Amino acid sequence: MLVNIVENSKEVVISVDESGKIIYANAPTEEVLGYKPEELIGAQISILAHQVVSMFKRICIKVHWQLVKLPLKL
Repeated sequence: MLVNIVENSKEVVISVDESGKIIYANAPTEEVLGYKPEELIGAQISILAHQVVSMFKRICIKVHWQLVKLPLKL
């Protein structure tokens, strides 16, 4: 049952072993991170560092601009 949930999730799900090697990646990794699951399996999780940092920066910028637009009440 858990396998069905993970495989059908629209969110990125990646599993790594103790050494940081990717042992599972679901389909959304291709759309969100630009890698097909089969490209990730066997690779080190560190190859995703740039994508994760970039996504984090975009989220922070988006939140910042939303906060800037809020009316300031003193």
